Amino acid sequence: MKYKPLKLLFSTFLLLGISFFFYRIVYPNDFFLSDKPFKKNPNYLVEKSLTHYQILSKEHLTPDLEVLLSEPDFFLEDPQGWLKNNVKRTVSVVQLGESTYFIKRYNFKSLFDYLSKCPFRSSKAFRSFSYAHEFNQAGLQTPKPLALFEKRIGFLWTSTYLIFEFKKGQTLEAHFLEGNLSSERKEALIKDLSKSMETFYQNKWVHRDFTFRNIWVFEDQLFFLDLDDMHSYAFNNYFFKKKFRKKHLKNLARDFSIPLENLNARFFDYI
Repeated sequence: MKYKPLKLLFSTFLLLGISFFFYRIVYPNDFFLSDKPFKKNPNYLVEKSLTHYQILSKEHLTPDLEVLLSEPDFFLEDPQGWLKNNVKRTVSVVQLGESTYFIKRYNFKSLFDYLSKCPFRSSKAFRSFSYAHEFNQAGLQTPKPLALFEKRIGFLWTSTYLIFEFKKGQTLEAHFLEGNLSSERKEALIKDLSKSMETFYQNKWVHRDFTFRNIWVFEDQLFFLDLDDMHSYAFNNYFFKKKFRKKHLKNLARDFSIPLENLNARFFDYI
């Protein structure tokens, strides 16, 4: 009997170790993302200490942005600016002087929830900031990340924030519901999405929440949001391409309200 707790503890750590091993094989770039691209880039400023970590876009570093970074929780308390506020994240629009920002804070409902997000790995805020940078380099549109801020205890992040440029637009879902789009416009959107998906697969990227809610329309261009749901897999693997392609096409066929086989025929063949 006295050995049962030890066996349970050993089994738990063994299971976690196996899970971690396979996760690192499939998604090797997601666990510890490097900030070297930002340190080497003269357009970014990287600061790190025992209590905080931040990456700033020098081009957009203004007194207003510095005020926002000094007390991000204060500006997130106003419910009038909320776009989303739940146990997972708070997203708000903040107006400071002549500048308008989107700010996102990642929330935790309990200590267990915090530990389940694994404070030993790159935070979701950092992953989102990093993928936004890679998206811009690949020619995909996403609101520009202006600042990443993490409160830390040593090398462990505790609270994380992401600030990015404000763009006035609407979700692709709202664009469809309100726009009475012509068949030509629908075809153009399908073509744009297919090119974007081709870029995703070429870069071994997977967006786990690829829906109309996370695709926005700004000035007739498609912008991809919620990049904290992005993952980068390790290799050009048939199984992963087939799995995610099928899932993405199913979501888009539902959102476009057209038969899956029709949408499938008009998208690039990635396999």
